[in-house]
Amino acid sequence: MKPSNGKKWTDRYGGYSNFQKFRGQFSAAPNDAFMSGKVAMIVDVNGYASQLNFYRPSVPAADGKTATLDWGIGDIPYNVKKASTSGGFTLSIPRGSKNADAAWEFIKCAAGNEGMSSWGRDTYAMPSNLTAAKDPVLLADPNWQFMLNAMTYSTPIGVSFVKEYANWGEQVGKVENDILQGKLDAKAGLDQAQKAIDTEVAKNKK
Repeated sequence: MKPSNGKKWTDRYGGYSNFQKFRGQFSAAPNDAFMSGKVAMIVDVNGYASQLNFYRPSVPAADGKTATLDWGIGDIPYNVKKASTSGGFTLSIPRGSKNADAAWEFIKCAAGNEGMSSWGRDTYAMPSNLTAAKDPVLLADPNWQFMLNAMTYSTPIGVSFVKEYANWGEQVGKVENDILQGKLDAKAGLDQAQKAIDTEVAKNKK
């Protein structure tokens, strides 16, 4: 059975049990692994940068004291070409809604330049409205310019069966631990998850 890269790295750092113990020390920001100074890199969404700015976490320094965490952002390490993913949510009006007109007015406001610029400034999330994404206040932050550039090579997260099985990710989660513990080959585990997802999608389409 050929181990996956995830399994190799888990074993490299002491095995699944030790990995779980390490991960169990942390929670949400500012008590996560990166803000605690326990890991050197983290892959996260745009908004994580705003959390770093807000909390300004302190980490142990070489002189035994503490210092404000010095951080920056960059591309995910790659061998061939830069890569990123992007996704989000939608605003929709349910069929038969009693307040469709009011809902449509809200959507126009929220998705317009002013609405999405405000949302981007408040959440540090990337607006899908390109004009809003280039809001001067956002562009004043050099980190924002990097993230805006990353959108040129970002791949959208496309899931065509969300309507039939919104929680499809739970099936991947079920096999992940078995893969990391070496109980399942990565391909076998993913095939198992895919089969379970396909079954649920077919069931919910009826």
